[in-house]
Amino acid sequence: ELGKIWEVGKSIWNRDNPRVFQTLQVEWSTPIAPLMEYTLKSFREETIQLVSKAYSSIRISDLTQYIGLDEQATTQLINDMGWSWNQQTGMVTPVCKRKESLKLESLSVQQQRVADFIAYLEN
Repeated sequence: ELGKIWEVGKSIWNRDNPRVFQTLQVEWSTPIAPLMEYTLKSFREETIQLVSKAYSSIRISDLTQYIGLDEQATTQLINDMGWSWNQQTGMVTPVCKRKESLKLESLSVQQQRVADFIAYLEN
């Protein structure tokens, strides 16, 4: 089993997505299975994020290879994520979901906090 884990790691290192999913989707022993399932899901989610940032459009056949799903499962995933798919051309248009940005305090609020801290240190 160590050899199979090594193959997963090599595939990830070489950025060979089809091989990553191929090596992850095998029978694993009970202690290792949850870790490999987590690795599979995490790698797929990360790949989807990368595709959404890197591509304005991508062929469905390429996307299926990148995320390790068949076309039907990929189509379902596309619909769930709100991506558009032109069935005639076979092109998928990803939607990049941006992480919510941190809400920054206004400069005056920050200055007041610094002033309060300095006053605290002086007393």
